[in-house]
Amino acid sequence: MTMNKIINIFTSPSEAFRELREKPTFLLPVAALVLASCAVILWYYSVVDIPWLMERSLEMSSADIPADQREQMIEQMSQAPRGVLAATSAIATGLIVIVLMLLMAMYLTFVSMFTNDGLRFSQWFSLVSWASLPVVLSSIAALVNLALRDATYLPAEELNPLALRNLLGLDVTGTGFAATLLTYGDPTSIWALALMIVGYRQWTGKDFAVSALIVAAPLLAIVVAGFLLSM
Repeated sequence: MTMNKIINIFTSPSEAFRELREKPTFLLPVAALVLASCAVILWYYSVVDIPWLMERSLEMSSADIPADQREQMIEQMSQAPRGVLAATSAIATGLIVIVLMLLMAMYLTFVSMFTNDGLRFSQWFSLVSWASLPVVLSSIAALVNLALRDATYLPAEELNPLALRNLLGLDVTGTGFAATLLTYGDPTSIWALALMIVGYRQWTGKDFAVSALIVAAPLLAIVVAGFLLSM
């Protein structure tokens, strides 16, 4: 049954969402998403040159840090055990994945309170987690990338070959919102959003335009706010 759900998410999402509405589950997709993202971070930190990575991160940040303080920070970070840095970063990444899905499920539950569609938080969290499953493909692509390349001096933004900047061969510079969007956005994220729209439409009976607007509203708000703040 579990394998059928995984297959259906990619080949027949309507069938998967029909079953999930009656029997919501989320452990497997959440575990897959967290473990896949953590695996990328752990592998990356096991091979990347830590002092170089720290120095590059500070150079790319918008913080105006004096040269002597920057060198001191790099030295302190470089003295930390590689395993500790890897584990800390992996845990933070896993928590971010879970929190983002929880926030999306809470938002959809909040909408349900006003639309009276009778759907609970457990159902929405199930929908969000299973619809996000295609994002695992970007982690797999990053793992393959790490296996094929010398990652000693591999920038973090080049980890995922499916990222829009890498997929389209764009020369993205700077730390603005547009650069961040191109660096971390990829087709699997768009796929996941599309699946959420399909699931929302199927569960609520609303037309496609309304479903798309409701599901994509948080992302649209972030995009608009990001561009306004970067102006």
